[in-house]
Amino acid sequence: MNNDLKILIKILLDLNAILVSCFISSTISSGQIILLSKSFILYSILISITVIPIGVYFKVYFDISRYFNFKNVTYILVATLISYVFQVCFIFILKFFDLNFTKTILIFFNYENIFLTHLLFLLIAVNFRLLLRTYLNIKNSNNLNTLKNPCLIFGAGNTGVASIKYIKNVRNFNPVAFVDDDVNKIGRYIENLPIISFNSLNTFKEKNKINKIFLCLPSVSSFKLNEIKQKLQEIQINVEEIKSFDATRVNESNFNFKKNIITNNKNENVDSPFKNKKIIITGAAGTIGEEICYQLINENPSDLILLDINEVGISNLNQKLNKIDTKNIKIKLILTNLCFRPSIRKVINEVKPDYIFHAAAYKHVEIVEDNPISSVFNNLISLLNVLELTRTQEKLKFVFISTDKAVEPVNYMGKSKRLGEIITNSFNFIDKESKNKYCSVRFGNVIGSSGSLIPKIQNQINNNSEITVTNIKATRYFMTINDAVNLTLQAAQLSDNGKIYVLDMGEPINIYELVKKILINSDRSDLIKKIKVTGLRNGEKLHEKLFYHQNSETTSNKFIFSEKIDKIYSVNEIENMRNKLNYALEKDNIKFLDEIFSSINS
Repeated sequence: MNNDLKILIKILLDLNAILVSCFISSTISSGQIILLSKSFILYSILISITVIPIGVYFKVYFDISRYFNFKNVTYILVATLISYVFQVCFIFILKFFDLNFTKTILIFFNYENIFLTHLLFLLIAVNFRLLLRTYLNIKNSNNLNTLKNPCLIFGAGNTGVASIKYIKNVRNFNPVAFVDDDVNKIGRYIENLPIISFNSLNTFKEKNKINKIFLCLPSVSSFKLNEIKQKLQEIQINVEEIKSFDATRVNESNFNFKKNIITNNKNENVDSPFKNKKIIITGAAGTIGEEICYQLINENPSDLILLDINEVGISNLNQKLNKIDTKNIKIKLILTNLCFRPSIRKVINEVKPDYIFHAAAYKHVEIVEDNPISSVFNNLISLLNVLELTRTQEKLKFVFISTDKAVEPVNYMGKSKRLGEIITNSFNFIDKESKNKYCSVRFGNVIGSSGSLIPKIQNQINNNSEITVTNIKATRYFMTINDAVNLTLQAAQLSDNGKIYVLDMGEPINIYELVKKILINSDRSDLIKKIKVTGLRNGEKLHEKLFYHQNSETTSNKFIFSEKIDKIYSVNEIENMRNKLNYALEKDNIKFLDEIFSSINS
């Protein structure tokens, strides 16, 4: 049945609903059963010529019956109210001018009758659509048992939707429903497939004899993913993860975030390079550090030493780790300030790590810009302390987590990261006899990281706050946390010295358009016209870059590029920087920071 015919049928059914409503209301109003008369027919026509066109305007006949929901009810209600107001105005005009022919129609055409008519129509029209949706659901449910290889898709986002064809055509399974924990999605339909809650999963599985579920959750942290997998194991259903679908641009809400197929690209017969290794993660309670921790647990290291200055963050991380299988890995959480050298010295000397992932830093541009001295001191002194103490180790791999804001930086956070890249690289050459290796990994915005754009906008929506963007032309690079960390771990295995590894972030995304898509995805498209443009904040760029110069090179991993740093600092130069940082902090004098950063762009 084509769409035009479906629309026509819905209009005809609403016309019948109008006739029934007019008949019932007129009968109640007059106190007797109303037979078809000229007055009744005229009254019905007057109601119809307002209700139906207004309904067409509000697209109440263009909805998909399987998807009928509260939003569609709202459109019918608005159309009915407008029609009622129009009829009230019409009665007023007729009475005001006291037209002769009104005596024949005012038998039914009065305020009480039109109110009752519109109320009855609303009830009949909505209930008709609910009954139709119920019928289609039952019909769809009855067909499930006839499907070959039925399966479920966990994740009713755009990745899950995009995965349907792959699951059908490549994996030879037939998706019958989505599973999602978003209460706003439960009971709705996508691609004719119902969205069910996690709580009803087991019942649905047993009823429809389903033993396969595909996880399509690219933006979910490894901790959350492991938690979901464990729950699914309890209900005895086979689980297969689809990390990303089309290898290029699939994402949770059709935002075109960069998504890479990186299902660990490893031979199952070859041991992980992290197996039985001792690994230190600084800034472990932050978004990146925490994800590194979760992904490394799957690589079976012998020891994970997790450092952070954030007491609450360490406590929360500890609680999360207690909920998952840590595979008998020795995990130690340490609350420490990396700017206090003796504390980190003790850790490094006792652990003798094989890897250090340095993710500790103040990263919020606006906060760092308002507090430059203390922030830069923290970012650089903590890095210098860890780097200098690695000189006592052998065959250690140090990975510095950088950012695209380090490229031609205009703010103090970016400047501290750029200087961090140069300093980290310099340690490859300071001890020429050393077998330690030092590298930086640079990438753009991580989806869902604390304080980042998407959580900020979602909070504004939830709190009914003003929706803000800085500039309608501003763009940023985005990548899921899962992919960013997975590629970071792969970059740690690359052996080129004197280079920065840059992750493939895809094309930059317009922030204003992104915010509009978030609002649409949240069923709050009404807020798009209310978006406030605040102007670029202090230290904020209109566009970010991933490379300093157009001299990037490919690596053995197609998702990782490299960029060479020509600048190398000596031990004396680094020590001079430390002294200036200490002096800047002591004297609270920002000019010493600016002196340090004066040459980083050259």
